[in-house]
Formats: sequence, C-alpha cells, structure tokens
Amino acid sequence: MEAILVFNEMEGNNTPPPPPAPENQTPPPPPTEPSEQKPNNAGDVNVLMAILSYFWIFALIPLFVEKEDEFIQFHAKQGTTLFLVEIVLSVVLSILSFVPILGCILAVGEMLLFLGLFIFHIILMVKASKGEWYKIPHIYEWSLKIFS
Repeated sequence: MEAILVFNEMEGNNTPPPPPAPENQTPPPPPTEPSEQKPNNAGDVNVLMAILSYFWIFALIPLFVEKEDEFIQFHAKQGTTLFLVEIVLSVVLSILSFVPILGCILAVGEMLLFLGLFIFHIILMVKASKGEWYKIPHIYEWSLKIFS
C-alpha cells in the first residue's frame, strides 16, 4: 500500500487507490429477454430460398419446394428466367466466337458481361434477402409468360 501511495505522491496525486473488490461477491444476474421474441426458423428458410433463387441452376430448388410462398415463387421464377437467358446468351456468344476477328473481340466482351452478371446476381441475392420485391426489367415479364 505504501508503494502505491508513494507512486501516487510522485505524480502529485495524494488520493489513495480504491479498495479491492470483495472476492465472494456474486455477479449480477443476466438481463432477461422479452418473452415476445420467438425464434423465427421460417424466416431463415425464406431468406435461404430467396438467395437460392438467384444462384443459377439452384433456382429450381425454391421453385419446386416453396410452391405456397408467393415471395419465394416471385424470386425463383425471375431467377430461373434469368438463368435461361444467360444460357441462351452464352450459346449465342460461343457460336459467334468462332468467327476469326469477331471471336477475339467477343471473348473480352463476354468476360466483362459475365462478370457484370455475377455482380448483378449478388445484388439480387442481397435485395431478396432483405425482402424486396425487385422486378428485373424484361426478365420479370418473361418469367410471367414462361411460368403462367
């Protein structure tokens, strides 16, 4: 105690240090959770299914599994239609890539296009996981025609 007091006096502070905490003191009880909160496992499944809706071929899983959920069906139909459009686009660009000069130009354009589509898929997954009903221009209308 004297060493601490001497050290405090050297700093110009003459107040004694606080007393040590008692060793047998019990910790305070943990805070109680409100009884209204219930685990929402259905919400977690919906978020997973909404994300799967824009994960290329996996869009078929929510399309066939969650038939009663309108939100999941909305995204699954859009995601499946987007996947089909990407397949058609890939086939067309692959055929055009056999043209000698055009093929080199299309190779770079195709890489940039599919990088952009990958980023667009991530954005759609985030929007769906937040519960947004985002309509992709043209894809939404095509999905209504395909799945009606």
